[in-house]
Amino acid sequence: MMEKIQHSGIKIIFLFATIILVTLALQSYVRIKNLITESEIINHTNLVKLNLEKISSHVSEVESNNRAYMLTIDSAFIRSSQVALTNLNDVFSVIDSLTKDNPKQIQNVILLRNKINERIKMMDYNMILFSKNMITVEDRLRAKELMENIKTKIHNMKSEEDRLLDKHGTSVNKLKIIVIFFTIFLIIVAILVLVLSYYKILRELRVGEGMKTEIVSHEIKMQNILKNAPDAIITIDENGIIMSWNPQAENIFEWKEEEVLGKTLTETIIPERYRERHESGLKHLLKTGEGPVLNKEIEVFALKKNLNEFPVELKISAS
Repeated sequence: MMEKIQHSGIKIIFLFATIILVTLALQSYVRIKNLITESEIINHTNLVKLNLEKISSHVSEVESNNRAYMLTIDSAFIRSSQVALTNLNDVFSVIDSLTKDNPKQIQNVILLRNKINERIKMMDYNMILFSKNMITVEDRLRAKELMENIKTKIHNMKSEEDRLLDKHGTSVNKLKIIVIFFTIFLIIVAILVLVLSYYKILRELRVGEGMKTEIVSHEIKMQNILKNAPDAIITIDENGIIMSWNPQAENIFEWKEEEVLGKTLTETIIPERYRERHESGLKHLLKTGEGPVLNKEIEVFALKKNLNEFPVELKISAS
């Protein structure tokens, strides 16, 4: 019984310590997960900005190649323009994917694409006018104005990404501090829990050892009392099994202790006519804690080992 109580105390300590550590670990996990999510958003935002820079670069490259062609009539610049346009389409595919979860940027990408397509058509038209020597200053000014609009749109889109970057950057910095705090706190709490658990378990073990020593001492005293008692003393458990049998019981009933331990009273010293009454009385006593002969001296007949009956004075007590 004492060992069960001791083990239960240790289990409760470990359960409590485990709950604390798991709770803190889950809190840290949630914070780290949020930090990773925010970091991914920042990386995503930087990718959008990078691809907007690429769009601006490819558009400028197409325009520069067209101007160079008009100055040199070298077809190599036309081929370079075609490569830049292909790269431009590839970048738009990437940026479409990156902005698909941002309705505002989706609309901005559509407007930017329309303006760039308009600028490319204007370049093609100006090339035709140039071949006919019909390009005018107004045509060049319109082209320049459209190019400025494209740059403005790209700038606005980058500003939107910068806004998101600032927002999530602040969140990441806060989460970093929280994660560091929780990590340090978790380590400190884990050490404290382990130390406290160690001392608590040590205390439980000492208490258990003390109880064990006390119980052993009590059992020794009881055995000495049983051995030196002038009367026969027999103890049984809740199932009626004989647990102890003192020397006087050996003398009176002529059974040795080792012969009766593990047996029942009905198998050893109770006459057959009393056995049914004994068993029903034992059940009633165990169920209610009461009995008509409890703590009273009564005269009954008992059996010796040789099955001879003889009268005895009997007193039943429960503990």
